[in-house]
Amino acid sequence: MSWKIKSIWCWSLCLVAMQTVCASPLFAQEPAFVSLNFEDQVAGMNCQSPKRNWGSQGKDLVLIDNINTVKGDGNCMLLERPEGYKSSGWGVGMNLPQKQYDWLKIQVSFLLDGPATKATAGLELREHYNKRLYFASLGSAKGKDPITLIDGGSGWKTSKTNTFDRKVWNRVTWYVPSVTATDMTMHLQLETWDSKNKAWQVVGKIGSMEASKAEKPFASFRINFPGGEESIKLRFDDLLIEPMTNEQINLLIK
Repeated sequence: MSWKIKSIWCWSLCLVAMQTVCASPLFAQEPAFVSLNFEDQVAGMNCQSPKRNWGSQGKDLVLIDNINTVKGDGNCMLLERPEGYKSSGWGVGMNLPQKQYDWLKIQVSFLLDGPATKATAGLELREHYNKRLYFASLGSAKGKDPITLIDGGSGWKTSKTNTFDRKVWNRVTWYVPSVTATDMTMHLQLETWDSKNKAWQVVGKIGSMEASKAEKPFASFRINFPGGEESIKLRFDDLLIEPMTNEQINLLIK
């Protein structure tokens, strides 16, 4: 058995085990804080959620798109920047419930169209405004399409976890420890969409990085768009943000 097949097989077993445990009364899953697939929004119109929550949108468009989606149907969110418009960077996002939980799971699909050094994005979590923050950076100004975890509460410690394929849809699942987590380590899993078999395929191993201790539940989540003046198209779909328990994480991350 090759390492790639073995990795996918092991990850599939973990998912099955995870679903079994979460279904039991002891590990009843709490409702998701955020679940957006954009199906209730109108293609071709401005995106109604998430909304801009920092920076200047300027001439950038954030639309509902039904032309290039993960499974070939439905809708996704599209950030489109016209050629020649110079943006200083901005982002969309939402506030999160101020509840106690062990971990936060953030999952989102993305497709970045444009120069590798310009068509990038970032996922951001904050405890509260202008305080401790954590990032999952998608791409880099240097190109090569890395996915990098960043701990903004410990002097901007960084760790590259994987590299994504710009030609296909990708999905990241990011696990971030909160106040009552028993292990202060961020984890990130990358998958790519296999359009032939209509399934997500695991890419490599789960990447991890030690994180500084969270003092309060996370207050906000953002998708950050880069600055620049090149024409880019950034697509996002199936945004899911939900709490998880230490037991669930221990089962998943072994």
